[in-house]
Amino acid sequence: MATSGLHRWAGYAGVVGAILLVLGDWIHPQSLAAANRGTWEVAHELLFCSIVLAIPAIFALYTRQARDTGGLAFLGCVLIFIGLMGFSGIVWFEAFVTPALVGDAAVAAAIERLESGQTASLVLPVLMLSSVAFSLGWLLFGWATARGGVLPRTAAYLALIGGVVFGLSPVLFPGNALIDKAAATVFGGGFLWLAWALTRE
Repeated sequence: MATSGLHRWAGYAGVVGAILLVLGDWIHPQSLAAANRGTWEVAHELLFCSIVLAIPAIFALYTRQARDTGGLAFLGCVLIFIGLMGFSGIVWFEAFVTPALVGDAAVAAAIERLESGQTASLVLPVLMLSSVAFSLGWLLFGWATARGGVLPRTAAYLALIGGVVFGLSPVLFPGNALIDKAAATVFGGGFLWLAWALTRE
């Protein structure tokens, strides 16, 4: 398959991934309880699928403009990938493991202590590292993309701003659903726009 064909398919994956990201984030409950277990599962399943679909789109976006963006975009791409890998493990656990344990009060309390940092673990450090990597990655990648001019500049700036805020929101704005959802929408719109540009080749 020609490179342009791979870019198109990766672009379609990115478009679907962006839509799933926004949908998953908007229906995401503030906390998990027996009453909203189904919504919690669906939200995290959508988010996990969005990560899987975003990965080929990220690499396609980089290769499409590699000659015009240089090392800055490459570094940004690597950092975004690292961030997505960290997020994927946490989201997978929240989608397929945590909901199954919500009925056991003792286990649910232990998971809550683990995720809040009351119990020593690598969960919060991994989340923080993933958040910083993702945000810094989009800061570099979005800036390089906008300067390169191969892909839509406005889309790059939207992805940059939304990606930085969305990535850091679990660390800087924990529990603030409005900022999180607004950032997810801005980022999702920018990323969808960039991915759609790949399908037009």
